[in-house]
Amino acid sequence: MKKTLTISLSITFLVLSFISCGNKSKSGETENSEQEAAIVEEVKKDHPVIAMEKSIMDLIVDKKYRESYDLMIENGDLTGSDKEMMKQQASAFAQKIEQKFSKNGGVKEYAIEDIDIADDATKVNLKVNVTYNNGKTSTEKPQYIKKGDDWKRAVVVDNKKR
Repeated sequence: MKKTLTISLSITFLVLSFISCGNKSKSGETENSEQEAAIVEEVKKDHPVIAMEKSIMDLIVDKKYRESYDLMIENGDLTGSDKEMMKQQASAFAQKIEQKFSKNGGVKEYAIEDIDIADDATKVNLKVNVTYNNGKTSTEKPQYIKKGDDWKRAVVVDNKKR
């Protein structure tokens, strides 16, 4: 009898131990998911496309439209003939950028509000809020594409995103 009681208590103790180890509290799960979200957000802030987009936008704020265009082309997802055509027409395209951003008095400031990284980590979409000197705002949505080890900015050529 004593042996049976000892075995029963041992089994009960083991079962209770397994049950308590297997249960996670809701606060523990929330805490872990919040930590994971914070890590993801930190990684997103350090993503290489952020620095690239900031460089382009800083030039636009400084009204260096030609330089911003050159940087877009240099880091653009373009090949051979498209890249050459874009370089040849640089002045015209730089003027389009200038018209777009200067029509409201130029860009006062910008903020990269969101970064969405594709599940396969080959595309990144940004959401950039732009505030103009006249108080108006707009949202730019540049896309970056990973080519090998490099990130390239999607560029519109002949109304097609490339």
